[in-house]
Amino acid sequence: EVNGPNNLPACSIITPLPGDTYGTAEIIEFSGEATDPDIPASELIAEWSSNVDGLLSQSPVNSDGLFTTGIDSLSNGPHTVTLTVLDEVGGSCTDSVDLIISSRPTVTITEPISNNVFNENSRVDFQAEVFDYQDSPQDLLIEWSSSVDSIFSTQSATSNGVAVANTYLLTPGMHNIELTVTDTDGYSSTDQVTLQINALPSAPQISLIPDPSTSSDDVSVSLDVASVDPEGDPITYSYLWTKNTQPSTHITSTIPFSDTSRGDVWDVYVTPNDGYVDGVAGELSV
Repeated sequence: EVNGPNNLPACSIITPLPGDTYGTAEIIEFSGEATDPDIPASELIAEWSSNVDGLLSQSPVNSDGLFTTGIDSLSNGPHTVTLTVLDEVGGSCTDSVDLIISSRPTVTITEPISNNVFNENSRVDFQAEVFDYQDSPQDLLIEWSSSVDSIFSTQSATSNGVAVANTYLLTPGMHNIELTVTDTDGYSSTDQVTLQINALPSAPQISLIPDPSTSSDDVSVSLDVASVDPEGDPITYSYLWTKNTQPSTHITSTIPFSDTSRGDVWDVYVTPNDGYVDGVAGELSV
């Protein structure tokens, strides 16, 4: 019981600091201190409220006069958060702080689909949809990067929120492609896809038998050194023969002597394929 006039408590906000910016759903530590000349600090009640969201929290003050609570429910936009400390008879003190809740941008990679395979030295096109409640798409920082080749594009998004990039320079192998979008408050979001850059199989080394050939000989390709695929994929071969520079119907490793004549010039092209793409052909003329 208080004898005489009630003395009001004194209080102040320790955190957050004025002007701080936080992301949506980020846990914000609200802390303060309070004293009262009439009663122990533990008999005081601390209330936190927002001019936008109303009452946020209510809890007793610790015996040392300090108190802390974590709040993650503030809506997007600017807030004035007020601390009110109440004594046992309703006397109060207040302190307030201005802060901003900024939603993180959203980002969704729409092209390519994860686990797609692209060939070495081919163009890979990327596309994503980006959005931010506070910033226009053109003001967002766009950063496409590869787990192997680092950053390869920072091209800005369009006014309708489409971010695009393309490159011919990705190293053969598996890549984790990440798009990071950062707003003007420094908050970022990311999306990822995984893709493979397929290395081309090497050209086979071939010879023709017999050598020299006559018009009474079948002519066959000998695969002297097989193609090598950097990823170890199995290699298949296709054959194409031309006669006097004109395409023929022969697509196997041998042309029969009955189709040849003295003075013919036959060219053969042996093309390796690793299941994804043709490599460089081995070629010879007889």
